[in-house]
Amino acid sequence: MALMAKDNLRNSAIEFFDEELAARRGELFVGPDGVWNSKSVTVLHNGVDTVKQLYSGLVIKQQFENIQSAYDAMMEEVEIDGSLWRLGSGRRGGYRYALNSRERGLVILLGSFYCLPEYNGHHLKIETSPSFTLGRTVDEIQYDLDRIAKLFITQLLHTGCAVHFCADVQGWDCPHDLDYRLTARAKRVVRNSGIQTMEYNGSDIAMCYGKGQSFLFGTASSLQFAVYNKTKAVKDKGEEHLWPKIWGTKLNAAWESAYDPEKTVWRIEARAHHSVVEQFSRGIKQDLRSFKAVAEHLTGLWQYALNNFRLDADKNYIDPFWQYLRDDLIFYHDAKAIEYKRVYKSTDQNPTPSDRAVMVCFGMLCSLYAKNQFSLNKASNALVNSGIWANLCSIYTSRGLDDVDIMCDLESKLCRFPFYRKQSAVADIVYPF
Repeated sequence: MALMAKDNLRNSAIEFFDEELAARRGELFVGPDGVWNSKSVTVLHNGVDTVKQLYSGLVIKQQFENIQSAYDAMMEEVEIDGSLWRLGSGRRGGYRYALNSRERGLVILLGSFYCLPEYNGHHLKIETSPSFTLGRTVDEIQYDLDRIAKLFITQLLHTGCAVHFCADVQGWDCPHDLDYRLTARAKRVVRNSGIQTMEYNGSDIAMCYGKGQSFLFGTASSLQFAVYNKTKAVKDKGEEHLWPKIWGTKLNAAWESAYDPEKTVWRIEARAHHSVVEQFSRGIKQDLRSFKAVAEHLTGLWQYALNNFRLDADKNYIDPFWQYLRDDLIFYHDAKAIEYKRVYKSTDQNPTPSDRAVMVCFGMLCSLYAKNQFSLNKASNALVNSGIWANLCSIYTSRGLDDVDIMCDLESKLCRFPFYRKQSAVADIVYPF
């Protein structure tokens, strides 16, 4: 976390009879540069933008085969649960197939590449768009996601959740040098590319796009933070039918719409990868594998994010606008009296590789054996002495299989490569065990 700056003192011209409330929730922020009034900005919307719910289970054979057949036949769409889903490859996400429904605002990734479909594994991820989450309660979101998941897998278990949550504001102008002023771990390294500027330090990245219109800090596989011109993004993405209507529901003191179409809307967004949520889960010692569980802690996670990526007024004080966003916004539930911290997995003295790591290694070895034209006999000997044999046997035994099944899979994997020439006169394999 970035080094902490002091908070500005708070006061109120409204709640002046209640000093405690004024100091805690007053609209006036008294800092070194004078008094800033939070009434000068309008938070048009704050909530969840995207949910990525991960599941493990056993793939429903009939459903999987239908999707597989449609994909092999190069069909562009399939009908499932009364809706048409655009069918494509999910390889980039580590899955076999991707199903996209703009009508429902969902993307489904099905069939892990790292586990055969006939075995129980991490076979499903469902990603939501704002059109799905907006207008639904937390319970409704979780119920609908679970119901859809049951169309594809049985023995369903929640195994993780990633979430993007944000605030849309008017009346505040993003500094053009936000990437310099934001206190975070990334250090400046300017690169010549299509990106205007880029900062890099290890796994921490900061990027600035298009003359200060969009800033991105951190990596997608960690805690990522973005500040960007949402008015421009809405036009670029063709979302004029969605967000102006949402913003227009925000009312001012006169019970009129607080949204001004002539002013820029800026979005401040935190994106927590499921591995980051898992780290928070260990830190607070609570199960956060479902969206419903994560939603109870979103306010606290928001405060953590705005402390981790912090806009300061100077070297001593936090920017009053940033302090207001951090302390006054509520996501579903009030902040809990918990110290939110990330606890990383400790390195075991005798670590055991995951099933996924072993199976990936098995596949890579098969590829090498095929490229080097190993006979099945030679490949089997190499596999037994590769260092993963004991782990491979353990995995197959847990699935009710044995070493003969490993050799059958080895032969099958070798023959899948088009450049592999199967030996026609190979003696019976002599297993070295």
